[in-house]
Amino acid sequence: MENLKPRTELIVVLGHENSPDGTLSDDALSRVSTVIDYLNTDSSVDQRVLVATGGFANYYNVSNTPHGLLLSKEIGKHKITNCKVLPHIHSNATVADSSGTVDDALGVLRLLIETKIEPSTLTVVTNRFHRERTEWIFSRLFPWIELNLLVDERDGTLWQRCHEKRAFRRIKKRMPLVGALSHLKISEASTAMLYDELKHYDNLSYLALVPAFAVPYVWRSNLPISEPHLNHLLTVVVAMLLSLLFWSVYYRLAGTAASARRSVSAIQFILGQPQLGVAKNLNGTLKAKIPRILLLALLLSWALALTNWFLVEGRDLISSRFAAEATLSGSTKTIDGSTISVGDVEVGLQGIVAPPRGTKLGDASTKNLERLVGARLVTCALNHSSNVAGQKLTGVCSVKGRDLAASQVASGFARDCPKLSDDRYAEFELIAIASGRNLSSTFPLPAGCKNSP
Repeated sequence: MENLKPRTELIVVLGHENSPDGTLSDDALSRVSTVIDYLNTDSSVDQRVLVATGGFANYYNVSNTPHGLLLSKEIGKHKITNCKVLPHIHSNATVADSSGTVDDALGVLRLLIETKIEPSTLTVVTNRFHRERTEWIFSRLFPWIELNLLVDERDGTLWQRCHEKRAFRRIKKRMPLVGALSHLKISEASTAMLYDELKHYDNLSYLALVPAFAVPYVWRSNLPISEPHLNHLLTVVVAMLLSLLFWSVYYRLAGTAASARRSVSAIQFILGQPQLGVAKNLNGTLKAKIPRILLLALLLSWALALTNWFLVEGRDLISSRFAAEATLSGSTKTIDGSTISVGDVEVGLQGIVAPPRGTKLGDASTKNLERLVGARLVTCALNHSSNVAGQKLTGVCSVKGRDLAASQVASGFARDCPKLSDDRYAEFELIAIASGRNLSSTFPLPAGCKNSP
């Protein structure tokens, strides 16, 4: 007759919290009560083995006793005749340092290797709010064992449920899936060599960081844009995109190295090998926060770069764009033959030049402009170009749609300034010459109006 192996059920009681003096929380006691009730029911397996988990962490156990040992003592207060309790899981310092569900599951995996227990069923005792994360972790670390969840119906506080969601999202990204490797015979030398190989990924990721931070300082290319301020801004933006591209390369390489490192660390842990430079707590380490810190540093450097651009050039660009789109209208005072004052703002008639006031020609030009304006409403579309007289604001000013600059030139009281007008008023100067009002014979163009040969 065939000799069948006895069917074994491994029962894992996950820890919860305890006070500094070692008193178990209500949730932990509820899990103990749940497992005791379960042990008092009939079982279809040949034998049951129970182990309690939990070590130390600031958020659930700051006493001098591992949480799993406190659970074992509480379970031991009840008469259990059909189950073997394994308290020695806490005799190992590494397991006692367990500070989360992933560590607990890896500790159980190591226990199976050390004790050579081959369970057919794995029953995990937890709370309802912790069920989803527990099932996800244990099903991936023990894919060859039938998983059974024994759930206490306590739903936890709002803070516990929020913490559970955050922890579950983090573990989905970072948990090493090494359950299937636990049956392999991997030597300590092999894992040490594999760990050393991971340093190459780190070095490559750090090399990608160099251009990420260096791009804004070494790239000075000008883009084919006529506006210099906008050119510089777009140069900054393109450099920022390149910087983020190098950052993404770093993040992918660093993420690959971190994932592989966690897997190697988990293998070393479950095989009882010394861990090489890896924190014992696999749920969160400073190394996991380094990419965030570097990203914040990168964003801060770009914030400083943009701030510097704004202080040096951005204000001029913004003011010029604002001026280009601004429109003034109101009562007007004539300053000279090519300048008026709209309210308190002095505006030059863009694209023309008139004889200076105080001369015979200049006074005549001023009077003609006064006649054109009169008491009528003047509207000026402003831009940021400087005219030859040096006014900061110039614009195209009109009365009832009639361009004052064109009227001044056509009347022979001003001249077209080709460098500033792009010959916009050249035809009006020809009209003045044809009418016998040739101002060019008595008032030559200033040097600032002449186009370069």
